[in-house]
Amino acid sequence: MTNETDQYRTVKFTTAKLPWILGLAMLALYLATLNHWITGNSVYPMADVCGWTQGMHFVDPIFFLVTLPLKVLPISKLPLALNLVSAICAGVVLMNLARSVSLLPHDRTHDQRENEHNDAALNSHILCWLPPVFAVLALGLERTFWESAIEGTGKMIILLLFSYCVRCILEFRLSGDEKWMSRLALTLGLSVANNWIMVGFFPMFIVATIWIKGLKAFESGFIKRMFLYGAVGLLLLFLYPIINGHSHGNSGSIFWQTLRNELLLDKNTLLSIPKKLLLTMASVSILPVFIMGIKWASYFGDNSPFGIFLATATFHLMHAMFLVAGIWVAMDSPISPRMLLEGYGSFFLPVYLLVALSLGYFLAYFQVVFGKNLKQKEILPQMLGYLVSWIVTFLAIATPIIMFGRNMKHMKEEAANNADYESIMNKIEESLPPKGAVIMSDDIFRLMYLRFHISQKQQNSPYMYVDTSSLLGVDYVESLKKDYPDFGISMDWTKIPKGASQVLMPVQFLGYLQEKHDLYYIHGSFGYYFERFYGEQHGLVYKMLPFPEGVWDAVLPNESMIAENNNFWTKFCDGENETLHKLITKNLARTVKFDVWDKLGKLLRLKPEKETVGPLICTYCSRAVNDWGVTLMRAGKLTEANNWFKRAMEINTENGSAFKNAKVAERLMESNPIPIIPQLQIRSLENELGIRGGGWSAALFLNGPIDEPNYRINLSTRFGVGGNWRQAVQNLHRSIEIAPEEPMLKIQLAKMLYDIKTDPNWLTTYLPYTNCYKEAITNADYVLDRYPESPTGFFIKSLSLMQLGDYAGSAKTLSRLIELQPTNAAARLDRAIAYLQMTNLDAAKRDYQDVASSNPKASAAYFGLADIAYRQKDTKGALQNYQTYLSIVPTNTMEAKRVMERIEEMKAAAP
Repeated sequence: MTNETDQYRTVKFTTAKLPWILGLAMLALYLATLNHWITGNSVYPMADVCGWTQGMHFVDPIFFLVTLPLKVLPISKLPLALNLVSAICAGVVLMNLARSVSLLPHDRTHDQRENEHNDAALNSHILCWLPPVFAVLALGLERTFWESAIEGTGKMIILLLFSYCVRCILEFRLSGDEKWMSRLALTLGLSVANNWIMVGFFPMFIVATIWIKGLKAFESGFIKRMFLYGAVGLLLLFLYPIINGHSHGNSGSIFWQTLRNELLLDKNTLLSIPKKLLLTMASVSILPVFIMGIKWASYFGDNSPFGIFLATATFHLMHAMFLVAGIWVAMDSPISPRMLLEGYGSFFLPVYLLVALSLGYFLAYFQVVFGKNLKQKEILPQMLGYLVSWIVTFLAIATPIIMFGRNMKHMKEEAANNADYESIMNKIEESLPPKGAVIMSDDIFRLMYLRFHISQKQQNSPYMYVDTSSLLGVDYVESLKKDYPDFGISMDWTKIPKGASQVLMPVQFLGYLQEKHDLYYIHGSFGYYFERFYGEQHGLVYKMLPFPEGVWDAVLPNESMIAENNNFWTKFCDGENETLHKLITKNLARTVKFDVWDKLGKLLRLKPEKETVGPLICTYCSRAVNDWGVTLMRAGKLTEANNWFKRAMEINTENGSAFKNAKVAERLMESNPIPIIPQLQIRSLENELGIRGGGWSAALFLNGPIDEPNYRINLSTRFGVGGNWRQAVQNLHRSIEIAPEEPMLKIQLAKMLYDIKTDPNWLTTYLPYTNCYKEAITNADYVLDRYPESPTGFFIKSLSLMQLGDYAGSAKTLSRLIELQPTNAAARLDRAIAYLQMTNLDAAKRDYQDVASSNPKASAAYFGLADIAYRQKDTKGALQNYQTYLSIVPTNTMEAKRVMERIEEMKAAAP
């Protein structure tokens, strides 16, 4: 009787008091290791809570509502408060987990039913407290969970809802109280509306409800009640659409568009996850839960001793496999969400919770099944009972110790990494003018991190922070006007010509801001903003200055600017910045010291994670150093430039741009010419740089410019296709500087200048526009002086002369080209146009006739012949050629319609 009472007390302690003890104990651990500032994972969510993301929501609706009262706190205190919310939520999640594990039934197999005789079939083993402790530690010490518990990312809210849904199922199984089903429906509705991951788990809870309720789950009253509570929870789905609609003046279209976008995002995110990864994660989380939910028959009809032994051994083996697999997942093995989805493991925290739940069950399974062996008198069963008990107890103790040791080391490294990132932000801040400026970036992560960094020190920051990738929208500019009233932004600049490209608006906006404020990019960049501005480098930042009138290229630095930057980078790379010095030393050492935890992880086949913050800092700094080296090389300071390229490679050993630039600098220092290769071989250049996936844009953004003529020629073409004509010309100018004897570059530049003037875009107004044709002629003459029979040289020169109105000069140049290429129909057609403009109708007619004779489908020739006949009052000839022209071209064009009008006009005037 005493033993039964002790067992009852132990079970009551395990189910009632132990969850609180474990939750509070783990909360104490999280408070001890709590981040007091932002981290790389929490930048976006915290910026969203601060209202800095202009409608782009990075947190789930419930986290948004929970943190609303915290917005009254100053920015310097807000991150700590949000991190504290996550820690408290993590403690509650673990309380729910401990309670859920203690409520798991142990009547699934024949052996469990023989040993557990209480009505609820709860684990009554003397160590029944061990499975909940093991489950809590397996989840609470897992690295992704631990990080999410001490960072204000909002992920713990999702897991809190999920853990409560699991608990509701088990509470209902134990008590039969329908209120738990109502709570489940409400929580499940909130969960599905709150985050896309719960949409994927929704069917699992539906199946679990039907499994426990049986046919009663289909009763109309139950279905109505569940539907009502679930619908109330789903109302949360309308929170962000209402907020966005209200911010646009109660716009109904914005409301429905936001709602549609939310639903599409949920759908596309779920469908984008590879099925192989989903299957792997399901096999270690949902499958074990499914197995332990089935009440298995005793021996499947086979009562023979061998059949009983085989069935029993199979169950033991299956449970052991799931126990070992779950432990391996909790340790972040290659099949864990953290390793399968690098950078996105926190979205799959529910998988880890299900793994921990199953670990608690399978540990208890071996306690229940082999606990009876300890009471038997036979030596062999008793020894087996002790062996299994000791093994599972050892696993329950050793696993948390290993996890704590490995992950505590990672937590310390992460804290050091955050300090390292702060030091880089501090150097950026030091490079900015203290009086205030407009700070710009294409990288919203870097921009928001810097904003937090500066706000930590001064609540009223003198800076405006601009995400340049969002400037295409007027709504974003309106939000800037509201957020930064001291900058006095008006909306007059938004008036762009009708039909103008949208890219003109943000460029005009930056021009408007630059009239009153300094503009700074916090990293090197390229694109349409750099058609009007160039970046003057000051260490890690770039002051944006408008190009001087009539100048294509960025202004080279003077001696004072060179001294400033050389001094900055010398101090920065040689130890003034401890973070960078530490990373450079680590890169140069090229060796990694393994401690006992690393060796143990290797023994357990645990894949080491790639470091993220260190390489990110190295990439930022290496790119800026490479930028400075290129600037020096353009200024003719090859030795200094080469030294900085080598430093850039020390900082980031994978900087292909710096590697290539160093090779170019060495060749130029030795006066070795750099050969220009055909464009067909450009793929080999891309392979040399390691350009993959993101292509040239990603390579340039990460590593910086490549000051080699073949790369610049290729980039020039790409910039030209995108309408970034200034940057296209700049790359060709630099290629010509490096390889001045290469005529192909002059011809390419001449053609590009002709294209700029002939086919301008809305950004062309910021270019040295009027001199394009003259510069094209100068470059063509350069080629013709060295290659007097260059067809391309004659052709570009003739077209440019014609555009300048020098038709006689154009006709003369084309005549020389036709002497070289008598069958060149394009040249003959252009000469006919030049003769026509000179009113030399007979000469023009001969050229048009020659073109029509050689190509009966040349519509331009018939149009020209018709125009000549019309001028010569030859109505019959004009009508005949116009009709031939219409038989060749589409009749729905404006020119064709004008021809038809002229035909009708001539027919009406005919006698």
